[in-house]
Amino acid sequence: MKDLGDANVILGIKITRSEKGFSLDQSHYIEKINKKYNYFDCKPTCTPYDPSVKSFKNIGDSVRQTEYASIIGSLRFVIDCTRSDIAYAVGVLCRLTSRPSLEHWYVIERVMRYLKRTMNLGLHYEKFLVVLEGYSDADWNTLSDDSKATSGYIFNIAGGAVSWKSKKQTILAQSTMKSKMIAHKHLLQKFRTVILTARGDQIRRKHSTIREFLSNGAVRVDYVRSDENLADPLTKGLAREKVWKTSKGMGLKPLEG
Repeated sequence: MKDLGDANVILGIKITRSEKGFSLDQSHYIEKINKKYNYFDCKPTCTPYDPSVKSFKNIGDSVRQTEYASIIGSLRFVIDCTRSDIAYAVGVLCRLTSRPSLEHWYVIERVMRYLKRTMNLGLHYEKFLVVLEGYSDADWNTLSDDSKATSGYIFNIAGGAVSWKSKKQTILAQSTMKSKMIAHKHLLQKFRTVILTARGDQIRRKHSTIREFLSNGAVRVDYVRSDENLADPLTKGLAREKVWKTSKGMGLKPLEG
């Protein structure tokens, strides 16, 4: 074994260090897939998804399904590693992979145009900031064809996102409150803070532990307005100003130099 020093690139993710902390970016990979799928010369755009678009399932002929699936695979890799800001748009597109239509291709084009404009964004993490912040949200007024809401959550630490997800709910919610309750349940299941199959004494101990965390300030539960909720872009398409604001809150900032 050899000590090769600090890593600079891992699985196509570039690592940049500075006195303030470090950043992760996939600018080279994003440029590569834009060129591979012939979107590099397209006009850039400021948002990854048009809020007015209704993404219904295609009942007609499939349009370039193999290439569509290939692009989705590339975009999913970008989402999983560094770009939480396109999670909602690509999540919608993923559900249409089996029979894409020409309209679905327009949505892909918008994502690629957005990535071209924001190619130099990277996830930035600051030193000595260890507070873990979690945000959860749900959108009930969905534009999908089955009227199911979309849940989203994101966790930040040291100023940058470390875990996020955008997912259509499997249960048809009857109200905004119900859709948000489902979203919060998914969040709890993610971290296994509630185990319904446990015995009564185990549940009591867990509840006592949570109450202790809340009372001593180790854990704090706050209401967050929609304008300040970093999970908002994981549940719906947003306007340009909100996309910029939430992306910055996720730790996505232009790379230095």
